[in-house]
Amino acid sequence: MVKRHAFSIGILAVTLLAGPTSAEVYFSDATVEISGSGPRTSRNCTVVLKPVKTRDGDLAPQLSLVTSGQSRLSLDLAMAGQYSAPVVVQNNIRRPFARADNVSTEQFRLSDIGRTLASRRLFFVTAQRLDNAKYASGRYERLDFDALLARIEAHCPFDAESLMADIAARQRAEQSLSISAPDLVFMRWTLNKKYGESSARPDPAYALSPQERSYLKRYAADNGLAISQYLTAETARLLRAEGQQIANAVVPVPAPTPAAATPWPPLPPGPKQNFWSHNGSRVQLKSDPEKPGRIFVYEAPSEDLRRSGVSSGTILFRGGRTGNRYAGTAYAFAAGCTAASYEVAGNVSEDQRQVVLQGLAPVQASGCRITGRRVETLTFVFHDAQDNWGEAR
Repeated sequence: MVKRHAFSIGILAVTLLAGPTSAEVYFSDATVEISGSGPRTSRNCTVVLKPVKTRDGDLAPQLSLVTSGQSRLSLDLAMAGQYSAPVVVQNNIRRPFARADNVSTEQFRLSDIGRTLASRRLFFVTAQRLDNAKYASGRYERLDFDALLARIEAHCPFDAESLMADIAARQRAEQSLSISAPDLVFMRWTLNKKYGESSARPDPAYALSPQERSYLKRYAADNGLAISQYLTAETARLLRAEGQQIANAVVPVPAPTPAAATPWPPLPPGPKQNFWSHNGSRVQLKSDPEKPGRIFVYEAPSEDLRRSGVSSGTILFRGGRTGNRYAGTAYAFAAGCTAASYEVAGNVSEDQRQVVLQGLAPVQASGCRITGRRVETLTFVFHDAQDNWGEAR
Protein backbone atom coordinates (compact mmCIF):
# COMPACT_ATOMS: atom_id res chain seq x y z
CA MET A 1 0.00 0.00 0.00
CA VAL A 2 1.53 3.32 -1.05
CA LYS A 3 1.46 5.95 1.69
CA ARG A 4 1.75 9.68 1.30
CA HIS A 5 4.02 11.61 3.68
CA ALA A 6 4.17 15.38 3.97
CA PHE A 7 7.15 17.23 5.29
CA SER A 8 6.53 20.87 6.23
CA ILE A 9 9.82 22.74 6.34
CA GLY A 10 9.53 25.89 4.26
CA ILE A 11 8.03 24.67 1.03
CA LEU A 12 6.11 21.42 1.50
CA ALA A 13 6.77 18.45 -0.76
CA VAL A 14 4.90 15.20 -1.17
CA THR A 15 6.77 11.99 -1.89
CA LEU A 16 5.13 8.66 -2.72
CA LEU A 17 7.24 5.97 -1.12
CA ALA A 18 6.75 2.56 0.42
CA GLY A 19 7.46 3.72 3.95
CA PRO A 20 8.83 6.53 6.09
CA THR A 21 12.03 8.00 4.76
CA SER A 22 13.65 11.40 4.46
CA ALA A 23 13.66 12.79 0.96
CA GLU A 24 16.76 14.47 -0.41
CA VAL A 25 16.26 17.82 -2.13
CA TYR A 26 18.13 17.79 -5.44
CA PHE A 27 17.15 21.27 -6.62
CA SER A 28 15.17 24.19 -5.23
CA ASP A 29 14.59 27.76 -6.34
CA ALA A 30 11.71 30.25 -6.41
CA THR A 31 9.74 28.20 -8.94
CA VAL A 32 10.31 24.51 -8.22
CA GLU A 33 11.60 21.99 -5.72
CA ILE A 34 12.74 18.53 -6.84
CA SER A 35 13.26 15.81 -4.25
CA GLY A 36 13.45 12.04 -3.94
CA SER A 37 15.58 9.23 -2.61
CA GLY A 38 17.56 6.28 -3.87
CA PRO A 39 20.07 5.81 -6.69
CA ARG A 40 19.94 8.02 -9.78
CA THR A 41 19.01 5.15 -12.10
CA SER A 42 15.88 4.02 -10.23
CA ARG A 43 14.53 6.82 -8.03
CA ASN A 44 11.07 8.35 -8.26
CA CYS A 45 11.03 12.12 -7.87
CA THR A 46 8.57 14.60 -6.41
CA VAL A 47 8.39 17.94 -8.17
CA VAL A 48 6.56 20.76 -6.38
CA LEU A 49 5.71 23.74 -8.59
CA LYS A 50 5.77 26.95 -6.56
CA PRO A 51 3.39 29.77 -7.52
CA VAL A 52 4.87 33.22 -8.10
CA LYS A 53 2.25 34.77 -5.81
CA THR A 54 -0.04 33.29 -3.20
CA ARG A 55 -3.10 34.12 -1.23
CA ASP A 56 -2.59 32.60 2.24
CA GLY A 57 1.19 32.32 1.95
CA ASP A 58 2.81 28.89 2.15
CA LEU A 59 -0.60 27.35 2.81
CA ALA A 60 -1.77 28.11 -0.73
CA PRO A 61 -2.24 25.02 -2.93
CA GLN A 62 0.80 23.98 -4.96
CA LEU A 63 0.98 21.53 -7.84
CA SER A 64 2.96 18.35 -7.21
CA LEU A 65 4.21 15.90 -9.85
CA VAL A 66 5.58 12.48 -8.92
CA THR A 67 7.55 10.54 -11.52
CA SER A 68 7.30 6.76 -11.68
CA GLY A 69 9.90 5.02 -13.79
CA GLN A 70 10.92 6.53 -17.10
CA SER A 71 7.53 7.31 -18.62
CA ARG A 72 4.76 7.60 -16.03
CA LEU A 73 3.79 10.27 -13.53
CA SER A 74 1.10 11.31 -11.07
CA LEU A 75 -0.35 14.76 -10.39
CA ASP A 76 -1.91 16.07 -7.19
CA LEU A 77 -1.69 19.00 -4.82
CA ALA A 78 1.03 19.15 -2.21
CA MET A 79 -0.71 18.61 1.16
CA ALA A 80 -3.77 17.48 -0.79
CA GLY A 81 -5.52 16.31 2.38
CA GLN A 82 -5.76 19.91 3.63
CA TYR A 83 -7.95 21.14 0.74
CA SER A 84 -11.32 20.52 -0.81
CA ALA A 85 -12.85 21.39 -4.19
CA PRO A 86 -9.63 22.52 -5.94
CA VAL A 87 -10.05 24.29 -9.29
CA VAL A 88 -7.78 25.60 -12.05
CA VAL A 89 -8.63 29.06 -13.40
CA GLN A 90 -7.29 30.25 -16.76
CA ASN A 91 -8.73 32.84 -19.15
CA ASN A 92 -11.62 33.36 -16.67
CA ILE A 93 -12.61 29.70 -17.08
CA ARG A 94 -12.82 27.54 -13.95
CA ARG A 95 -12.19 23.81 -14.30
CA PRO A 96 -12.17 21.25 -11.51
CA PHE A 97 -8.62 20.19 -10.72
CA ALA A 98 -8.23 16.68 -12.12
CA ARG A 99 -5.80 14.48 -10.23
CA ALA A 100 -3.85 11.96 -12.29
CA ASP A 101 -2.53 8.65 -11.00
CA ASN A 102 0.34 6.90 -12.79
CA VAL A 103 -0.54 8.13 -16.30
CA SER A 104 1.71 7.95 -19.36
CA THR A 105 3.56 11.01 -20.59
CA GLU A 106 1.30 11.11 -23.64
CA GLN A 107 -1.84 11.03 -21.48
CA PHE A 108 -0.41 13.85 -19.38
CA ARG A 109 0.49 15.91 -22.45
CA LEU A 110 -3.08 15.69 -23.76
CA SER A 111 -4.74 16.40 -20.39
CA ASP A 112 -6.16 19.82 -19.46
CA ILE A 113 -3.46 20.45 -16.86
CA GLY A 114 -0.76 19.28 -19.29
CA ARG A 115 -1.91 21.82 -21.85
CA THR A 116 -2.19 24.49 -19.18
CA LEU A 117 1.39 23.97 -17.99
CA ALA A 118 2.73 24.01 -21.55
CA SER A 119 0.81 27.16 -22.50
CA ARG A 120 3.11 29.59 -20.63
CA ARG A 121 -0.01 31.63 -19.86
CA LEU A 122 -1.26 32.88 -16.50
CA PHE A 123 -3.37 30.48 -14.42
CA PHE A 124 -4.42 30.01 -10.80
CA VAL A 125 -4.94 26.99 -8.56
CA THR A 126 -7.60 27.68 -5.93
CA ALA A 127 -8.99 25.47 -3.17
CA GLN A 128 -10.85 25.67 0.14
CA ARG A 129 -8.81 24.94 3.26
CA LEU A 130 -10.35 22.35 5.53
CA ASP A 131 -8.98 23.86 8.76
CA ASN A 132 -10.75 27.24 8.47
CA ALA A 133 -13.00 26.96 5.36
CA LYS A 134 -11.17 29.90 3.77
CA TYR A 135 -10.11 29.88 0.13
CA ALA A 136 -6.42 29.91 -0.77
CA SER A 137 -4.95 30.49 -4.20
CA GLY A 138 -1.63 30.20 -6.02
CA ARG A 139 -0.78 32.27 -9.10
CA TYR A 140 1.36 30.63 -11.83
CA GLU A 141 2.75 33.00 -14.42
CA ARG A 142 5.20 32.68 -17.33
CA LEU A 143 5.98 29.08 -16.39
CA ASP A 144 8.69 27.76 -18.74
CA PHE A 145 7.63 24.11 -18.75
CA ASP A 146 10.49 23.02 -21.05
CA ALA A 147 13.03 24.53 -18.64
CA LEU A 148 11.29 22.78 -15.75
CA LEU A 149 11.43 19.46 -17.60
CA ALA A 150 15.16 19.98 -18.19
CA ARG A 151 15.59 20.39 -14.42
CA ILE A 152 13.70 17.15 -13.82
CA GLU A 153 15.75 15.09 -16.28
CA ALA A 154 18.97 16.38 -14.71
CA HIS A 155 18.10 14.65 -11.42
CA CYS A 156 15.56 11.93 -12.22
CA PRO A 157 15.47 8.87 -14.52
CA PHE A 158 12.43 10.24 -16.34
CA ASP A 159 11.88 10.84 -20.07
CA ALA A 160 11.11 14.54 -19.68
CA GLU A 161 12.14 15.14 -23.30
CA SER A 162 8.97 13.42 -24.52
CA LEU A 163 6.93 16.25 -22.94
CA MET A 164 9.04 19.10 -24.32
CA ALA A 165 7.53 21.43 -26.91
CA ASP A 166 10.84 22.40 -28.53
CA ILE A 167 13.73 19.95 -29.02
CA ALA A 168 15.39 21.74 -31.94
CA ALA A 169 18.36 22.73 -29.77
CA ARG A 170 19.01 19.05 -29.03
CA GLN A 171 18.93 18.21 -32.71
CA ARG A 172 21.43 21.00 -33.43
CA ALA A 173 23.65 19.89 -30.55
CA GLU A 174 23.82 16.36 -31.98
CA GLN A 175 24.65 17.71 -35.44
CA SER A 176 27.41 19.90 -33.97
CA LEU A 177 29.20 16.77 -32.70
CA SER A 178 30.17 16.04 -36.35
CA ILE A 179 30.35 12.30 -35.67
CA SER A 180 32.28 10.39 -38.33
CA ALA A 181 30.73 7.44 -40.15
CA PRO A 182 33.10 4.88 -38.52
CA ASP A 183 32.39 6.25 -35.04
CA LEU A 184 28.65 6.12 -35.70
CA VAL A 185 29.03 2.44 -36.61
CA PHE A 186 30.65 1.80 -33.21
CA MET A 187 27.83 3.62 -31.42
CA ARG A 188 25.08 1.80 -33.30
CA TRP A 189 26.87 -1.51 -32.75
CA THR A 190 26.79 -0.92 -28.99
CA LEU A 191 23.09 -0.03 -28.97
CA ASN A 192 22.02 -2.95 -31.16
CA LYS A 193 24.08 -5.45 -29.19
CA LYS A 194 22.76 -4.25 -25.82
CA TYR A 195 19.10 -3.80 -26.69
CA GLY A 196 18.46 -5.26 -30.14
CA GLU A 197 19.99 -8.70 -29.53
CA SER A 198 22.17 -8.29 -32.61
CA SER A 199 25.93 -8.76 -32.39
CA ALA A 200 26.50 -8.17 -36.10
CA ARG A 201 28.42 -5.10 -37.20
CA PRO A 202 25.79 -2.68 -38.58
CA ASP A 203 25.96 -1.42 -42.15
CA PRO A 204 27.15 2.19 -42.57
CA ALA A 205 24.49 4.86 -42.07
CA TYR A 206 24.45 8.61 -41.73
CA ALA A 207 22.17 8.79 -38.67
CA LEU A 208 20.61 6.66 -35.96
CA SER A 209 17.43 4.86 -36.98
CA PRO A 210 14.20 5.47 -35.01
CA GLN A 211 14.67 2.11 -33.28
CA GLU A 212 18.26 2.98 -32.37
CA ARG A 213 17.06 6.28 -30.91
CA SER A 214 14.71 4.37 -28.63
CA TYR A 215 17.70 2.22 -27.61
CA LEU A 216 19.67 5.41 -26.93
CA LYS A 217 17.05 6.50 -24.39
CA ARG A 218 17.42 3.20 -22.54
CA TYR A 219 21.21 3.48 -22.67
CA ALA A 220 21.16 6.98 -21.17
CA ALA A 221 18.85 5.84 -18.38
CA ASP A 222 20.98 2.78 -17.60
CA ASN A 223 24.06 5.01 -17.32
CA GLY A 224 22.45 7.60 -15.04
CA LEU A 225 22.32 10.26 -17.75
CA ALA A 226 19.49 12.51 -18.90
CA ILE A 227 17.17 10.45 -21.09
CA SER A 228 17.26 11.70 -24.68
CA GLN A 229 16.85 10.31 -28.16
CA TYR A 230 19.69 12.57 -29.30
CA LEU A 231 23.39 11.97 -28.87
CA THR A 232 25.34 14.17 -26.49
CA ALA A 233 29.10 14.44 -26.10
CA GLU A 234 28.91 12.10 -23.09
CA THR A 235 26.69 9.39 -24.62
CA ALA A 236 28.71 9.54 -27.84
CA ARG A 237 31.95 9.05 -25.90
CA LEU A 238 30.62 6.09 -23.93
CA LEU A 239 29.01 4.41 -26.94
CA ARG A 240 32.12 4.85 -29.08
CA ALA A 241 34.36 3.29 -26.42
CA GLU A 242 32.04 0.29 -25.95
CA GLY A 243 31.68 -0.16 -29.70
CA GLN A 244 35.45 -0.23 -30.15
CA GLN A 245 35.69 -2.95 -27.48
CA ILE A 246 33.03 -4.98 -29.28
CA ALA A 247 34.87 -4.59 -32.58
CA ASN A 248 38.20 -5.64 -31.05
CA ALA A 249 36.62 -8.82 -29.71
CA VAL A 250 35.15 -9.86 -33.04
CA VAL A 251 37.10 -12.36 -35.15
CA PRO A 252 37.79 -10.74 -38.56
CA VAL A 253 35.57 -12.01 -41.36
CA PRO A 254 36.17 -11.90 -45.10
CA ALA A 255 35.23 -8.64 -46.78
CA PRO A 256 31.80 -8.78 -48.45
CA THR A 257 31.56 -8.93 -52.20
CA PRO A 258 30.58 -5.72 -54.00
CA ALA A 259 27.11 -7.10 -54.64
CA ALA A 260 26.53 -7.72 -50.95
CA ALA A 261 27.61 -4.16 -50.18
CA THR A 262 24.80 -2.68 -52.29
CA PRO A 263 21.84 -1.93 -49.98
CA TRP A 264 19.38 -1.23 -52.79
CA PRO A 265 18.80 -2.15 -56.47
CA PRO A 266 20.91 -0.47 -59.17
CA LEU A 267 19.76 3.00 -60.16
CA PRO A 268 18.45 3.59 -63.71
CA PRO A 269 21.14 4.54 -66.25
CA GLY A 270 21.80 8.23 -66.66
CA PRO A 271 23.93 11.06 -65.32
CA LYS A 272 24.53 11.15 -61.58
CA GLN A 273 22.43 13.59 -59.59
CA ASN A 274 22.25 14.91 -56.05
CA PHE A 275 20.14 12.83 -53.67
CA TRP A 276 19.02 12.40 -50.07
CA SER A 277 19.28 9.37 -47.77
CA HIS A 278 16.84 8.21 -45.10
CA ASN A 279 17.29 5.07 -42.95
CA GLY A 280 19.23 3.17 -45.62
CA SER A 281 17.02 4.34 -48.48
CA ARG A 282 17.82 6.74 -51.27
CA VAL A 283 15.18 9.47 -51.72
CA GLN A 284 14.63 12.59 -53.79
CA LEU A 285 13.16 15.95 -52.78
CA LYS A 286 10.83 17.18 -55.51
CA SER A 287 8.04 19.65 -56.21
CA ASP A 288 4.62 18.16 -55.48
CA PRO A 289 2.95 17.47 -58.85
CA GLU A 290 -0.55 17.64 -57.34
CA LYS A 291 -0.44 20.90 -55.37
CA PRO A 292 2.00 23.60 -54.25
CA GLY A 293 4.55 22.09 -51.91
CA ARG A 294 7.35 19.55 -51.71
CA ILE A 295 7.59 15.76 -51.47
CA PHE A 296 10.24 13.30 -50.37
CA VAL A 297 9.85 10.30 -52.68
CA TYR A 298 11.69 6.98 -52.56
CA GLU A 299 14.13 6.46 -55.41
CA ALA A 300 15.71 3.24 -54.10
CA PRO A 301 14.01 1.97 -50.92
CA SER A 302 15.84 -0.28 -48.45
CA GLU A 303 15.34 -4.03 -48.50
CA ASP A 304 13.04 -3.93 -45.45
CA LEU A 305 10.81 -1.34 -47.10
CA ARG A 306 10.69 -3.28 -50.35
CA ARG A 307 9.43 -6.27 -48.38
CA SER A 308 6.70 -3.98 -47.03
CA GLY A 309 5.60 -3.09 -50.54
CA VAL A 310 7.45 0.21 -50.96
CA SER A 311 8.82 0.82 -54.44
CA SER A 312 10.58 3.55 -56.37
CA GLY A 313 8.22 6.51 -56.63
CA THR A 314 6.43 5.90 -53.31
CA ILE A 315 5.88 9.18 -51.45
CA LEU A 316 7.27 9.33 -47.89
CA PHE A 317 6.46 12.97 -47.06
CA ARG A 318 4.18 15.58 -48.58
CA GLY A 319 4.07 19.14 -47.25
CA GLY A 320 5.53 22.60 -47.49
CA ARG A 321 8.47 24.67 -46.34
CA THR A 322 8.26 28.07 -44.65
CA GLY A 323 11.65 29.57 -43.95
CA ASN A 324 13.75 26.78 -42.48
CA ARG A 325 10.78 24.75 -41.28
CA TYR A 326 8.95 21.89 -42.98
CA ALA A 327 5.45 20.74 -42.01
CA GLY A 328 3.10 18.24 -43.60
CA THR A 329 2.10 14.59 -43.76
CA ALA A 330 4.40 11.55 -43.52
CA TYR A 331 3.49 7.95 -44.28
CA ALA A 332 4.24 4.76 -42.34
CA PHE A 333 4.46 1.44 -44.18
CA ALA A 334 3.75 -2.11 -43.02
CA ALA A 335 3.53 -5.28 -45.10
CA GLY A 336 0.02 -5.89 -46.41
CA CYS A 337 -1.31 -2.57 -45.07
CA THR A 338 -2.26 0.70 -46.71
CA ALA A 339 0.21 3.49 -45.97
CA ALA A 340 -0.81 5.18 -42.69
CA SER A 341 -0.50 8.97 -42.59
CA TYR A 342 0.48 11.18 -39.66
CA GLU A 343 1.43 14.83 -39.19
CA VAL A 344 5.09 15.84 -38.88
CA ALA A 345 7.09 19.04 -38.62
CA GLY A 346 10.72 19.98 -38.21
CA ASN A 347 13.65 22.10 -39.24
CA VAL A 348 16.33 22.32 -41.89
CA SER A 349 19.93 22.49 -40.66
CA GLU A 350 21.84 25.73 -41.10
CA ASP A 351 23.93 24.24 -43.91
CA GLN A 352 20.73 23.06 -45.67
CA ARG A 353 22.04 19.47 -45.80
CA GLN A 354 19.77 17.83 -43.24
CA VAL A 355 16.03 17.86 -42.57
CA VAL A 356 14.73 16.42 -39.29
CA LEU A 357 10.96 15.92 -38.94
CA GLN A 358 9.08 14.55 -35.95
CA GLY A 359 5.52 13.39 -35.32
CA LEU A 360 3.35 10.75 -33.66
CA ALA A 361 3.39 7.75 -36.00
CA PRO A 362 0.69 5.07 -35.80
CA VAL A 363 1.49 1.71 -34.20
CA GLN A 364 -0.12 -1.04 -36.27
CA ALA A 365 -1.03 -4.49 -34.97
CA SER A 366 -2.05 -7.56 -36.95
CA GLY A 367 -4.77 -6.84 -39.45
CA CYS A 368 -3.39 -3.31 -39.89
CA ARG A 369 -5.30 -2.13 -36.81
CA ILE A 370 -3.83 1.05 -35.26
CA THR A 371 -3.33 0.44 -31.54
CA GLY A 372 -1.51 3.60 -30.49
CA ARG A 373 1.05 6.25 -31.38
CA ARG A 374 4.81 6.58 -30.93
CA VAL A 375 7.22 9.47 -31.43
CA GLU A 376 8.87 9.06 -34.84
CA THR A 377 11.86 11.05 -36.08
CA LEU A 378 12.54 11.24 -39.83
CA THR A 379 16.07 12.35 -40.73
CA PHE A 380 16.98 13.20 -44.34
CA VAL A 381 20.65 13.79 -45.24
CA PHE A 382 21.69 15.49 -48.49
CA HIS A 383 24.42 13.97 -50.70
CA ASP A 384 26.24 15.49 -53.65
CA ALA A 385 26.13 13.64 -56.97
CA GLN A 386 29.76 12.58 -56.47
CA ASP A 387 28.87 10.65 -53.29
CA ASN A 388 28.83 6.94 -54.14
CA TRP A 389 27.20 5.89 -50.86
CA GLY A 390 24.87 2.97 -51.48
CA GLU A 391 26.36 2.02 -54.85
CA ALA A 392 28.47 -1.05 -55.61
CA ARG A 393 32.15 -0.21 -55.80
